[in-house]
Amino acid sequence: MQSTISLALTVRPRSRSGDAVDLRVTAPHGTTLADVLPLLAEATGEPPGAVSCRGAALGPDATWGAPPLLHGATLCLDDPHPTGSPRPSTATAVDLVVVAGPDAGRRVAVPREGLVVGRSAGIGLSLADDRLSRRHARISPEDNGFRVLDLGSTNGLRCGGTDIPPGGEHDVDGSELIGLGDSVARLARAGTATAPTTARGDGRVAVNRSPRPLPPRRSAVVRAPRAPDAPRRGRIPWLSAALPVPFAALLAFFFGPQMLAFALLSPLMLVGSVVGDRWSGRREHARELAQHAEELAARRSELDELHRLERHERWAELPDPATVLEIANGPGARLWERRRGAADAGRVRLGVGDLPARTAWVPDDGMSGSGEPQHLTLAQLPVEVGLDEVGGLGIAGPADDVAGVLRQVLGQLVTAHSPRDLRLVVRAGVRHDEPQSWTRWLPHTTAYGDASTCLEALRQVVRTREEEREHGGRTAWPTVVAVLPDADADPTAGELADLLERGRELAVHCLVGAQRAAALPAACHAVVTIHDGRARLDVDGSDPVPSFVPDRTRWWWGERLGRALAPLVDAAGDAEALPTSLDLAEATSWLDPECAARTISDQWSTTDGRPVAVLGRTAGDDWSVDLSTDGPHLLVGGTTGSGKSELLRTLVTSLALHSSPEDVTFVLVDYKGGSAFGECADLPHTVGLVTNLDEGLARRALTSLEAEITRRERLLADSGARDFDDHRRRRGGLPRLVIVIDEFRVLADELPDFVDGVVSLAAVGRSLGVHLILATQRPAGAITADIQANVNLRIAMRVRDVADSQDVIGSADAAHLPADRPGRGFARGGDGELVEFQAARVGTPGESRRLDVVALDAQCQALGPVRSTNLDAATGTAAVTALDLAALSAAAGEAARALSLDTPHRPWLPALSEQLTPAGLPRDAVGLADLPAEQRQVPVSHRANEGHWLVVGGPRSGRSTALRTILASHVAEPGSDLSAYVIDTSGDLADLEELPHVGAVVHAAETTRVRRLLDLLRTSRDTATEREGRRPGSTARRPAASTLLLVDGWERLDSDDDFALGGVRDGLLDLLRSGDPSLRVVVTGDRSLLTGKLSTIASQTLLLPLADPADAVHAGLSRRDLPASRAPGRAIRLGDRVELQLARRDPHREAAERDPRVAPPTPVTRLPHLVDHDTVLTGHGALFRAPDALADTEYPATGPVPTLGLAVGLSASTGGVAMVDPARMGRRLLVIGHPGTGRSCALAAIGRSAAAAGRTVAVVEGATGTVARAVGTSLRVHPWDVEALVAARREHPDLVVLVDDAEQVEGSAAEPVLEEITSLVERDGGLVVAATTPTVASTTFRGLVATLARAQAGLLLSPRTPADGDTFGIRAPRGVDQTPGRALLVAGRRHDEVQLALVRTAREVAA
Repeated sequence: MQSTISLALTVRPRSRSGDAVDLRVTAPHGTTLADVLPLLAEATGEPPGAVSCRGAALGPDATWGAPPLLHGATLCLDDPHPTGSPRPSTATAVDLVVVAGPDAGRRVAVPREGLVVGRSAGIGLSLADDRLSRRHARISPEDNGFRVLDLGSTNGLRCGGTDIPPGGEHDVDGSELIGLGDSVARLARAGTATAPTTARGDGRVAVNRSPRPLPPRRSAVVRAPRAPDAPRRGRIPWLSAALPVPFAALLAFFFGPQMLAFALLSPLMLVGSVVGDRWSGRREHARELAQHAEELAARRSELDELHRLERHERWAELPDPATVLEIANGPGARLWERRRGAADAGRVRLGVGDLPARTAWVPDDGMSGSGEPQHLTLAQLPVEVGLDEVGGLGIAGPADDVAGVLRQVLGQLVTAHSPRDLRLVVRAGVRHDEPQSWTRWLPHTTAYGDASTCLEALRQVVRTREEEREHGGRTAWPTVVAVLPDADADPTAGELADLLERGRELAVHCLVGAQRAAALPAACHAVVTIHDGRARLDVDGSDPVPSFVPDRTRWWWGERLGRALAPLVDAAGDAEALPTSLDLAEATSWLDPECAARTISDQWSTTDGRPVAVLGRTAGDDWSVDLSTDGPHLLVGGTTGSGKSELLRTLVTSLALHSSPEDVTFVLVDYKGGSAFGECADLPHTVGLVTNLDEGLARRALTSLEAEITRRERLLADSGARDFDDHRRRRGGLPRLVIVIDEFRVLADELPDFVDGVVSLAAVGRSLGVHLILATQRPAGAITADIQANVNLRIAMRVRDVADSQDVIGSADAAHLPADRPGRGFARGGDGELVEFQAARVGTPGESRRLDVVALDAQCQALGPVRSTNLDAATGTAAVTALDLAALSAAAGEAARALSLDTPHRPWLPALSEQLTPAGLPRDAVGLADLPAEQRQVPVSHRANEGHWLVVGGPRSGRSTALRTILASHVAEPGSDLSAYVIDTSGDLADLEELPHVGAVVHAAETTRVRRLLDLLRTSRDTATEREGRRPGSTARRPAASTLLLVDGWERLDSDDDFALGGVRDGLLDLLRSGDPSLRVVVTGDRSLLTGKLSTIASQTLLLPLADPADAVHAGLSRRDLPASRAPGRAIRLGDRVELQLARRDPHREAAERDPRVAPPTPVTRLPHLVDHDTVLTGHGALFRAPDALADTEYPATGPVPTLGLAVGLSASTGGVAMVDPARMGRRLLVIGHPGTGRSCALAAIGRSAAAAGRTVAVVEGATGTVARAVGTSLRVHPWDVEALVAARREHPDLVVLVDDAEQVEGSAAEPVLEEITSLVERDGGLVVAATTPTVASTTFRGLVATLARAQAGLLLSPRTPADGDTFGIRAPRGVDQTPGRALLVAGRRHDEVQLALVRTAREVAA
């Protein structure tokens, strides 16, 4: 298996005017640019050509995933230097860097000829600063530094603390800031210290974060020296000077006047002393003043130095946008320098303004020696705010300014903080040019999308952290920053404000932009308001910064920074880092591909039988699962493309490699048609694979599992074991059963009972060695309380939303897994610890090195089709996978055979075959019944079951085939005594009449024949016995034959609403109710059979596939109770709801000899359409049949005609000659029929038979003489010429009179004569037969017709309606064939169907 690299990048077409395309490329390791280039060109619509990245041309052998072909790279489909080699640079080693202002972040090298800066500086540096002149200043290199020359700007120039007048110039070094309009620039040497990096080869670069001892923040206090006190002027002590005078006077009195001189000496001395003191004090004060001035100057110099150091420190603490971009591009040594919990974590710079210094100046107050500390205002200091302290930062103002400030604040955060410590939730639009669209490339971005996406992400973060805090869990969470660029248009402001307020103590902060400060959420405890290029900062509990210049960056700055950080990963996390892909071979290093079967068998021989599976790798270690200790049950969630199905295959395969089929077996349930498990079904451990369950199969599987639980309980009870492990120690031989269900959410939606049942069984089976593994794409809402209670180990791959992740692992982390990391997931076991892992993948046969390219939309989602190519096919090489799944399955099978392991017990048998043949079935079996509760399948016999069967199904469901199979199961028995009859509505069973066991196949259209069949079956047993007794030579009573009636198409028997009028359906119901044990009836039909009376009589009903499955409700079933298969012959036995598959059997091929002792089946006569009267009379020759007759059978006459009857045709009931017997029927007969039904022919047949018997026949008819000619008599009487009739009557009292069209006789001369003959016919032994229509017969109340009608005897020709038989006192049955000459012979209100013979004249015979 080839590990793959998945990375996103941007491709710019050759034409710069064309739109760039974001693509995700998934390629195996070792792929080169030449392999990918055709798909890149196809995606952009450009022909493949030169490719450059970061200004450097790339060769075709550039390796995909190695620098510079990294995640987030931008490829240009053109030559970076189309006109030749690049021009040599004339730049110095010093850059001019714009460190603050409206276009911060710009960096340009200062050329030797100097650099012009302005609003429109041509080839110089043009800045988007409205306070700049078009050509504002020139910066030129000099021998001792650089010189800044004002080019006559409007708003002047400032270098350091010096204002430069228009046209003036100033020499600067690299430490001075240069103020140009609202922008601030400085000179800096190009290049910076870089961080140690390691290219991983998968499109990512690991960055080592250097140690960072954070010095304490400088906050010195400088005290002004105390000014010397002014000298005190000494006072002359006049009292002291006068005190010696009295003493001197006394002495002078005693000693003389010279003593008065001593009196003057003391005052002089005192005065001199005072004068001397005053003079020396003034000199000392002068010296103190000079010393104080020196000390004050030193203190002020110290303060200035501290201010300079503080300025440098504050600029260094909060790097400017240009430095931030340089750190990201490097990557610089300062990348991700701030650790979680550090003093400066979350601090960001907003701009440059005049701020109080941190260093305090304490002036001399002239009293106590020190005054109140003063923080002098320093110009051009970074304005900062601590995001961790304020919780939320709001920025209000014009949209472009807000976007620029947000951009540079975010840039500082993501450059200073590792993705391990900082995560972004960014609300973004649907366009690639959104102001914050660059954040989609950042490794910190965990959620990027619309308002609902961000709201859901925040909701889950806050909820999870609140729960962790409540339960005493961790509180040192990574900082989550919600980035909301436009609060004015936020439809979720209410809930969002609540989440942000709750999240402030949970390390959830926000960066919010708006055009009005009033639109900002209350969570913004720091607000920046921008107006006319100036900004004001207000922070809760702090003095505002009334005015400063905000740092604003342009779109290019964010794009470069995002692309630079895109491929970087934290090396500290990389040690914990997981591989992007992993082959199972790497995790099972003991498996030797060259001799896999041997190493597998060795592993099986040394294992202790525990269900251990190596599934992948966690941080620095292999990740394995022991179902007996970590389980016993497992839940896996993961959306499409997350690697969920791969994990299931790895789990099953790894278990199989570790444990033999004697230790563990699998039942695999896949609702995706079996694709999830692939060749896992070929493992010798797999005892069941179920795909695409419907409700019927689900019930079957659940019932089989219940039976398996019962079997295991019985085995443990027999061994006296406490649990599964105890049983293994005592007896062994019982493997663990691992049930793996993929897509159980779909099952839960469509078959909730199945999932609930399996979970319940798993709860019972945990001590019986039964393990359940549930997997789904959409866990939210599918994880019930039972699943929560029984599943101990939970695994979440990447899921679609936080709710899914929360439902599986109780954390939102799985919702933030990257889409380009299939197999990445989180696991939470019984200890509650959440572990991130990379699942191993087992190869598939013939796996090729596939390259996929798909376009991405603005939210990094796949857009449009995936363009793919097979690298092996392109290079003409064959893919080789040493340990693919098919090979491992084959090796495991070989190992099982080498160890002579028995095939493990199957908890359920395979589903019934849809094509069941007689091979392997008993002779009397009609199908196979599935009994999952008994874990077996048994044959089904019709011969062994009592009673009648109904077979219900829709078209093409196998109803007719079922009848053939049932018949075959009877006739296949040698010496069978079966007499079978078939009522066929479709004609498909007509060939069965060829079988010696079949008496007749009666088509449903032959309605009267159907009735005769039913009449025959009522009396068949007695008739058969009687026939056996009359056989010549019969000396013993033979056993009565068993009778089988097959009725195909019950619904077609009832095509007419009044069909039951003739009693056919009632007759069939009566036949079934008769309780004759020798009669078995099988009826097929549609759903109408389920609701009719027949369903209450049948002992067994088989339900085949219905035309509309909803019709199963008529059988008390729901749609879900029906079998999954709709194959012909698949049935449900309604009595016990057992599923059957009827076999396809051929009675012709399988028929055996009948029992010779049993009479053959009695046939059911089929009347021909044409019978010759001469043949009937003589009993010789063949019967004529009509050319269009269907399946007519020739019926021979039964012998010479008896003298007591008149042969008129053939009888359906006897199959012999139909007789008109005057002695039985009476001598007054009517022939009633509609025109064209053969009334005249009927009269001719009677007359010809009477003439053949020697009787005189008179025919009363019109001028045509048709009947008389047919009879062959010369006695033809016209209704108005009755002389011949009277004469004949006198001569032959037993005269046979035939009257055609009797309604024409009414009122004629013949009417009274005929009435007289009729009144005396019984006495004279004659016969009067009149023919008329049903209408005349039923509406005539006097005359000849009425007289004859009272006898209610005669022939009813082809009745059309039941009312046609009213004259005879019967209801004419429907369905009588409308063939001319087909009639009912009626006498005593009983009737027999006959086919009247055709009487031909001598001319017709000759012809």
